[in-house]
Amino acid sequence: MDYYICTTPRHMLFAVMRGLSRPQQQTHVVFFSRNIEADRANWDPSVLPSHVHFHLIPWRQSKAELAKQPWGLLYRLSTYRDTPATEGQQQRFIRFLASYSPSLSEALLHDHDKSMVVFNERNPISRLFNKLVEQFDIIEDGEGNYIEFKLPAIKTLPRRLMGLPDNRVFGESHRCQRIFAVQPHRVPSIVQHKAVNIDFLNAEAHRTNLLGLFRINGALSHADNTIILLTQPMERWMPGNEGNKVKLYEILTEHLNAMGYHVILKIHPAEQPEEYQHLPCAGGMLPARIPMEAAILGCEDKPTLLSIKSSAGIGFEQYCERLKMVEADLDVALKAWGTDRQLWRTALEHTLKTGQPYHA
Repeated sequence: MDYYICTTPRHMLFAVMRGLSRPQQQTHVVFFSRNIEADRANWDPSVLPSHVHFHLIPWRQSKAELAKQPWGLLYRLSTYRDTPATEGQQQRFIRFLASYSPSLSEALLHDHDKSMVVFNERNPISRLFNKLVEQFDIIEDGEGNYIEFKLPAIKTLPRRLMGLPDNRVFGESHRCQRIFAVQPHRVPSIVQHKAVNIDFLNAEAHRTNLLGLFRINGALSHADNTIILLTQPMERWMPGNEGNKVKLYEILTEHLNAMGYHVILKIHPAEQPEEYQHLPCAGGMLPARIPMEAAILGCEDKPTLLSIKSSAGIGFEQYCERLKMVEADLDVALKAWGTDRQLWRTALEHTLKTGQPYHA
């Protein structure tokens, strides 16, 4: 059986789409929610076919309960070692899951050929499940899969001793076998041999299931000259200047309005909508818990998705026009432009006019 460990709506979308493309394979989509009541209200997994099983688990509650158990604390600490858990540890963790999803626990308990798929092997939830198998696969988590994260010198020596590259990359674990990516040619060279092209984003074939799953009942309405502006949690690329992130979106929305665009804001699921409530967006905000790729399936016309640098919409070009202002290193662009209004306006105008990134 296939098991997908998800923590964002986009993870869930990709997991479900791969499951739908493999009707001969039993699929378990496991979603760890930080707001389980809202997610239950937003999603309807009953529309999925019988071979796709959906499990919604409260992350905070399960995390707290696991920490209360002496074995659970040891199990969590063991996840920092890139090795499978002992048979006893695995059995205890699987039985623990029965409190939240008996059917998931039952499937894991009797499945001796588990196929584990995660989206970021360093995610603490992913690490819990990776301990259940010898090897695992990952599906891209977004732009992070195409970046080499520079680490301070104090961390590079231990990594060299473990046979890891100086820079951290997604999929670097020796237990990670495949990296499913929308743009496999962009995967860093150190893990390029693991890259596999994603071939399961056949949205048209599964459109009814996806619209039903995310309770998208009507078309996403938008006026002429509409831009859907995608926000991003860019703090990691703005050390010491995290507060400037919202300022950049203020600059962009104000200039888009001045240029006559009807702006709709799509909040990244990892961000809080309250951060952006003051922005002048005539079209309002799209729900954070609905992936952009699912929302556009309900559009009558192809909307334009604008981002500073986001992978949202890749593989769904049949349903949208994608524009991004930065192609190369995001941190370099952010340092170069700062919060200079004229530089950001120039970059925005260039991208809208040419359809190409200003910082390539």
